[in-house]
Amino acid sequence: MPSDAWFNFGFNEFKKVPISSGLNKTFMEHIYDGAFIGPDAPLSNTTVKQQKQPSGELHKFDIKSDYLKESRELIVYQPANYNPDIQHNLIIQLDGEKFSRPSKYGSPWQGWTPMPTIIDNLIQQEGISPTIVIMVPNKGDRSKNMLDDKFGDFLALDVIRWARLRFNIGSSDKVIISGPSRAAYAAANTALRYSTIFGGVLSQSGSFYYTKESNENWPIYPEFEGVLLKHIKDKETLPVRFYLDVGLYDLGLGRVGINRQLRDILSLKGYSVSYYEYKGGHGHLNWRHTLARGVKALLGKPTE
Repeated sequence: MPSDAWFNFGFNEFKKVPISSGLNKTFMEHIYDGAFIGPDAPLSNTTVKQQKQPSGELHKFDIKSDYLKESRELIVYQPANYNPDIQHNLIIQLDGEKFSRPSKYGSPWQGWTPMPTIIDNLIQQEGISPTIVIMVPNKGDRSKNMLDDKFGDFLALDVIRWARLRFNIGSSDKVIISGPSRAAYAAANTALRYSTIFGGVLSQSGSFYYTKESNENWPIYPEFEGVLLKHIKDKETLPVRFYLDVGLYDLGLGRVGINRQLRDILSLKGYSVSYYEYKGGHGHLNWRHTLARGVKALLGKPTE
């Protein structure tokens, strides 16, 4: 194992049971989950709550969506000592129920990221400007919703409008949209459709190979190109900044390759893009340690 790797793993046992003379039934039984964390893995210290450091607050709201024709729950992080008289950054975080967990929620391999703790630490330690986070939980068919433009309309028009009425939010370059996996596709697609509303995309292990055809959704060695990449190549360059990261052990060419391709297309088109590869897989064990890197890239102080 590389000493700087960290990833989830599991064990499955394949069993064979005779069902009739000369015939057997084979089935798989999942028996164990765990995490490998190498001694040199580049883990972030922002995932741990610091003693005597003020913590932000979480609040739940229900808003009525004109575009989805339903009510949706939002989980809102307000930084400690929230001051409505100053402008704040805004992060729209997809898969919000997984990102609103406390720093000691469960075992390392389980699916959660302590985003409130991470933002607390970035504000206090890294000097990130005060930031509001709106975590949007999933509801219904996540797989379909993340590829549906109506969901993007809800985020850009319902959620942002609600946020600006309730909080003091800065200009669009201080508003970013973030998501992992399929939610990264939704984040990028929404920002490109609404580039006057969102200034940045934070993508973790983005699934950018989608063509929206039913037989082209889970490629290991794709023979096709994702519709979003074609859109970026064919359209004018927009004022949207990108942060992309992906683990080397994440679906081979299907995900690592497509993120490298997207990085290169964005760069050639003149977009501002930060890119990070690490020795990890596809899960919150990795994403909780790369999230801070993406937030700093998009909302941190400019480097000289």
